[in-house]
Amino acid sequence: MRALHFSSQAGIMHSLLLEETWDAFPLAKAEIRSSFSLTLDGHLICDFYTAEEWEKLEAAGYRCLPYGRLRKICLETISGKRAPGYFKFVFLAPPALVSQLLDQAGNGMRSEDVDALAMNLTYRDGSLRLTTGTSCRIFSMDKSLDQVWDHWVCEFLSKNHLDWSELV
Repeated sequence: MRALHFSSQAGIMHSLLLEETWDAFPLAKAEIRSSFSLTLDGHLICDFYTAEEWEKLEAAGYRCLPYGRLRKICLETISGKRAPGYFKFVFLAPPALVSQLLDQAGNGMRSEDVDALAMNLTYRDGSLRLTTGTSCRIFSMDKSLDQVWDHWVCEFLSKNHLDWSELV
């Protein structure tokens, strides 16, 4: 797990709300508190889909909607003259990325062993932070997947010109 701080909030907010930077990440949850409170649960609801559609989603490994499908709602909630008092976005690694990172980690874990590789983006008290985390369905002392995920997140942020520093 890593905890990162963003000194320039304008850049990350622009990428979060106005660009496609985060769109491919499944959004497990978003909570925004401004003049009202909004909570979004991005988990897919199987009753909404036909059996065939649901089988395709399950086969692809998706459990949550991509953020790109929910970004407009978040933009409309956060937009305005005042910054929100608080927000938190819980992004997950897409299934294909989980597989890729497992190959890099080389620890013998399979995709079905991984519950989530998450990025928690939180704004509170004027500070914008991102923490990484991993959740596995099996117990392992091996932390290579955590390290590969943390490295990937830092590379993703740097590649998208989102300046960060590590919190100690």
